Amino acid sequence: MQTENSTAVGGDDTDYPRSWIWDDDGDLCAGTFVRFDKGRTRDYGSKPIVVLNVEDEERSIWLLQTVLYEEFRRELEDRPTHDLIPGERVVIRRLEEKTGEAGRRYRPFRVLFPDRPATSTADLFELGPKPPPSPTETDLDPDDIPF
Repeated sequence: MQTENSTAVGGDDTDYPRSWIWDDDGDLCAGTFVRFDKGRTRDYGSKPIVVLNVEDEERSIWLLQTVLYEEFRRELEDRPTHDLIPGERVVIRRLEEKTGEAGRRYRPFRVLFPDRPATSTADLFELGPKPPPSPTETDLDPDDIPF
């Protein structure tokens, strides 16, 4: 598989922060979320990019691999806002190569979001918005009580 810089349109001449290259920079990328972006690749069209601040430098992590993309998608899908909070920690680890059901080799990823907001009970049980409270006797004007 090609590296991120080799697939990005313009190679190294992009407006994005320096890409995290797994084979060169290592299998662990940990930083704080800055923003999401989108970039064009030569071979795969537009792809999302997550920008993390890693050791006081913004780095682009291209979500080219399906397994990495899906880790972020699942996390965002579970959040009511469908977004990450700037400054929240993100830890991405590239795992050992595996063989898929179709015999293709791939590298799975594990992504952790240690600062993820707590999930509310309503979100856990998919309860939706709470209905407005019914009026109580203290909310009623005494002149409106029919007796």
